[in-house]
Formats: sequence, structure tokens, C-alpha cells
Amino acid sequence: MDFLSLPVELLHRILDHLDFKSIFCSFRCVCKQFHAAIVTYNKCQLDFTSISKSNLELVSYIIQPENIISLTISNNYKGKLRKFFSVYDVHRFSRLNSLTLDQIDQVDLDRFLQHINIFTLTSLSINSREANKTKALATIVSAINRCHLKQLYLDKFHNIIKNISWPVQCTLQHLTIGRCTYTDLHLILSHLPLLRTLALENSDAYGLDGSNIVPFADVTYPQLTSLTIKNCPYYAKHLKTILSLTPSLVHLKLSSKGHSSIFQFDGAFWVEFIQTKLPLLDKFDFMFSTSFLLYSDARQPISYIHSFRTPFWLDDKHWFVTCDYYLTGSCKSRMILYTFPTYTLMEPGIILRYKVSSIDDVQILNRDSKNGTVVTEDILDTLNFDGEQITGTGIRCLCDALRNNTTLSTLYLRENHIGDNEIKSFCEALKNNTTLTSLHLGDNSIQNSGIQYLIDMLRNKPLVILDLRNNHFAAEGVRYLADLLRNSTTLTTLNVAKNNLGLQGIQYLVDALRINKTLMNLYLEDNHIDDRGANYLADMLRNNTTLITLDLKNNDITTQGVDRLAEALQTNTTLTTLCLEMNDISTEGIQHLHRVIRSNMTLTISTVNDYTTEIDMM
Repeated sequence: MDFLSLPVELLHRILDHLDFKSIFCSFRCVCKQFHAAIVTYNKCQLDFTSISKSNLELVSYIIQPENIISLTISNNYKGKLRKFFSVYDVHRFSRLNSLTLDQIDQVDLDRFLQHINIFTLTSLSINSREANKTKALATIVSAINRCHLKQLYLDKFHNIIKNISWPVQCTLQHLTIGRCTYTDLHLILSHLPLLRTLALENSDAYGLDGSNIVPFADVTYPQLTSLTIKNCPYYAKHLKTILSLTPSLVHLKLSSKGHSSIFQFDGAFWVEFIQTKLPLLDKFDFMFSTSFLLYSDARQPISYIHSFRTPFWLDDKHWFVTCDYYLTGSCKSRMILYTFPTYTLMEPGIILRYKVSSIDDVQILNRDSKNGTVVTEDILDTLNFDGEQITGTGIRCLCDALRNNTTLSTLYLRENHIGDNEIKSFCEALKNNTTLTSLHLGDNSIQNSGIQYLIDMLRNKPLVILDLRNNHFAAEGVRYLADLLRNSTTLTTLNVAKNNLGLQGIQYLVDALRINKTLMNLYLEDNHIDDRGANYLADMLRNNTTLITLDLKNNDITTQGVDRLAEALQTNTTLTTLCLEMNDISTEGIQHLHRVIRSNMTLTISTVNDYTTEIDMM
């Protein structure tokens, strides 16, 4: 028997497993037999949400209303329902089991619920577009009392329970509604003895949270086995009171769209409550979020996840928890704790997202706020936190995120008020990193001790660029830097501008550069270097064969110091750029530099006193 000669009964069984789009657009077009099978198929589940007005008439010609058991329709563009009513007679929908009406107004709601054969309905879902839902609710209540519903979904209907007259023998097993109060919850559970699943879509401070929660003495409702609360109560005592009503829960799902209470992040709280009040709970899904200032003393995300690493969570229940932490550039951060896959926060200003789970180490996800791309940890090589004012908790969280990173090569942390304590934490986090090549720590508050921590961490790393511009270290800090220079075989650029190196600091650098064979760019701007310091540098330049850029802007060098530098440059053929702007150089000193560069055609020297003069004979 070939496929085209299959009995129509078998073809109908195949159609049972296909969605309407596949049936209408693909299956129907194969051959005449398949087309005929669709015409006689009496279990059609039609979703008109994505069907254009032009196709409605064709669908009505092929699919008769008596053959439709599930209908979903949305008034998502003007005139769609009018077109629907023009091609379908609602009286002929005699076998509907499920009806979903989205964005419907009162007139069309009445038209459906008063004229279809409502006695066959077991599932009803309504999203009314009416601002005043009183009339809509009256129509719905009338329908509830005339049929044997098992599932009811009322979207955007808030605080309506007191206005519903439930049938004496209500058959409802699954209910989804909007906001309701604690008293409403009692009304629901007391009038629906067969209810198994309840979802509250928009609970908030006007619903299940606040002063309206007064415990009912010794009242429980064991029929409910599944409960979902979105935007759940902020206070622990309120949530405890609510959940104590339903001791037979097997599935609990809680989420919070806004600011969660700290108790929700405490694994020990949940263990105690579940063991005493919800002993049958088998599945616990949640998503809680909170935000805090980066400079506050808030706990680090990794400390929250520890309470979810106990045998109760991992071994007994197999409930695995993840914490996403978002650093932003607005002195705030956001933390999201969840068991089920959640959204990825894409607010403006996010500069880093990292996550830690109850079973895994920290994983970094970096968001480039310019183009929105997300880079996962295995290819993360650059982090830029320049000017983000990350302090306190933000620093500690970033250190946690970097602790096990094995790919980072470039790190920008300029303008973040980083001092010695913060540097110590960063160095501890990066001590096992073997890929760091570029480190930018300018415009911070690092002192001598911080430089010592830094150099100890940088030993045996392939560092190429080190930027320490505008910090607070002096000669003692330079002594540690000199040790790095003596032993480094990769460093090519060192920026220590705008510190307080002094004469002793220059001596340390010069002694190290006599040994170093890799440094090509040295920036010493604004370091109180006088003619004695210039003399030390000149002696170094006579024999140095690697340095190509030397920046000495805004120091205390006079014509005497310039003369010594000029003499050294007569034999040095490597240096190509010498910056001497904002020093006390006379016209005689500039003329001396002119004579030097006439014999060195690759050298560019710039000088600035009260005016700008660039000497360039290239």
C-alpha cells in the first residue's frame, strides 16, 4: 500500500499530530486525497491569530465550523473580527471544546458566548480590551454557569473574584486570573473543590501583599497541587501565610518582576519552610531579582548561592539554582536568582553580566553596550570598565567573575577610585591568569603597597602594556616596577605619568632600563623631573637600543637638562619621539635640539612653553 492510498481514518490520525499551519499550507496541497481528508476532518484546531483577512474566506470554504473543536482568534488588527463573522456563522460552532478570545471588545464577546454551543466548552480563555470589565465579567459569569469548564484563563481581570457566582458543583480544575486579594484566594479555594492548578498573573502590593493578609485559623485547601504566583509578596510572613493554605502542593512557581525581598535569596529559609509546610513539593521554580548600589555593603552573589548548595537542594530535590549578576554604569547593579531559564537583561548601560550556579563555577558573559552583542566566557578577551565608578560590591563581584577566567588579555579599569585594597583583590583574582597582555589602571588611587601587590601578580605574565597614569605612588612604588622591568621579556609600553616619582624613582627606572631589552614606549609626564633626572635619562639613552618614545611633558627640565639629552641623542639612533612640552626650555635649548635632529633624520621632538613649537626635520 502506497502513502496516497491510505484510508481516510489513518490520514485523520496523522492530522491529529499536525498544527493548523502545516495542515493548511502543506498537507492540503500534496494531492486531492489529502485535500479531501481535510474537508472531512472533524478535530480541527484553528488559530486565526496569524491568518490574514484575505485567507479567512479560503479557510472557511475548506473547514466547516462543525468540524472545529478548538478556536483561537485575536482582534489584533482592525476589521479582522468583522471579516470572521462575515464568513462564519457562530451558531454552527457546535462542537467547540476550547475557545480563546484575545483583545476582544464587549460586543464581540457577547456575540461569541451567547450564540455558540457553550455546553461543549471545557476550556475558555479571554483577554478583554475593554477598560471597564464589569459587563465583560457578567457575560463570562453567565457562561461559566452554563457550561462545564475545566480550564479558565482571564487575562488582565483584577480583583474580580467577589463578583463571580461559582456553580454549586463547579468542575473547574485549572484557573488563571490577574490580581486577587488574600480573601479572594480563600473564596477561590473554598468554591472550587476540584481545582488542581491556580496561576495568579499579577499579584502585587494591592493583591497578596500588604495589610489585607490576616491568617484564617486552621484552614487549608488540600485539593490544590500546583500554584503559580507572579510578582509574589515582598514579605516572608505574607508568603508563608499564603502557602500555608495549600499543604498538598507538588509544583510551586514564584517570580518577581521588581525588587525582591532578601529572604527570597536565602536557601535556608526555603528549606525550613518546605520541609515543615510543603512536604509533598516535588518541583520548585522561581525567579527573584533585586538591585543595589555598587558602593553599598551588599553581599556578593556567590555568597547567596552557597545556601543553595546543600544536600537538600542538590541531592534530595535535584533543584539547581543560578544567580545572574549585572554590573551597570549607573552605580547600580542587578541580581537575578532563578531555577528556570529567565530573560537576559538588556537595559542600557550594562557593561558586564556574569553568572554562578549551585553546581558550577563563575561564568562571565560580557555585553558590549554599543552593539548589544554577547560574548561568552570561552572567547572573552577584553573587559572595559573605564569611568564606570565600580567600587564596593561591584569590585568584589568582578573579582569573583575573574577568578577562574583563562582567556582575558585586556582589562580597562581607569577612573574607578581603585586603591590598594581593591588592587589586592584584583591581584588575588588574576593570579592564575596566564593570558593578560594589556592592563590599564590609570586615574585611580593606587599607592606604593598597591604597586607591590600588582607587580607580584604580574610576574611571569606576558604583559605588553601597563598603564598606571595619574595614581598616588612614589619612588617606593617605582622600585617594584623596576623589578618588573628587569625581568620582563614582553613589556613594550609603560605609562607612569602624573605620579610623584621624583629623582629616586627616575634612578630606579634608569637602572632597570639598562637591563631591559623590550620597552619601547615610556611615559613620564608631570613627575617633577628636574635636570638631575634628565641627566640620568640621558645616560640611559646613550646605550639604549629599544626605546622609541619618551614622554617628558610638564616637568621641571631646563635648558641644562635639555643639553644633556641632546648630547645623548647624537649617538642614539633608536628614539623617534621625544616630548618636552611644558618644560622651562629657553630658545638656546631649542636651538640645540635643532642641531641634534639635523643629524638624526628619524627623530621628532616637540616642545611647548607658553606657545607650541614642534621641531620636525623629517
